[in-house]
Amino acid sequence: MVAITSIPFTISPEAASIAQSVTGAGLPSTYTLTMSLEHAIKENGGLLIRYPSQVVLNRDPAAKMKAEVDAREYNFMTRLKKPAIDYSARQILFAGNDGFDGPLLKDDSTQKLTITIEGLMNPYNNEASSSFEIVTFTKEDNVLYFIDQVISGLIIDPQCAYPCKECSSADPTYCLACFPDSPVLYL
Repeated sequence: MVAITSIPFTISPEAASIAQSVTGAGLPSTYTLTMSLEHAIKENGGLLIRYPSQVVLNRDPAAKMKAEVDAREYNFMTRLKKPAIDYSARQILFAGNDGFDGPLLKDDSTQKLTITIEGLMNPYNNEASSSFEIVTFTKEDNVLYFIDQVISGLIIDPQCAYPCKECSSADPTYCLACFPDSPVLYL
């Protein structure tokens, strides 16, 4: 599939956000990304999500990476196929089902589209990650045309530096408690 790099509309940082279930460095977390759409996602369209290199796959073999889209706030059921996950490119692709009439999601800047990602771990340091990215697209003749994008502001910023499970609020490298499986204890 060829991607056309038409210049998509950039969603303002105020119209997108990220939350994580666990904030500690090096810990498994569920990430919840939200954004408001400026333009509708057409019937052959979808979403492309890229996660930053500082956010890594969960080391636990039982933990599988999962991603889902929730558009209930739009009062519209999404018709997106199960996501295709490309681990080497760090991206998740939700594509629309072919053969449906009408938009997958209508544009409405007052409502939020929610994307939940499981099976990843927070960065192992106390530096902010690069941003998650979300791009909406439409597909015609096996060519992707980008529509809307969020390319900044969706960062993970752990409170403590690994291996600290808990740290001093004044110094993220001063451990109050370490992870049990840490090879180095700072206490």
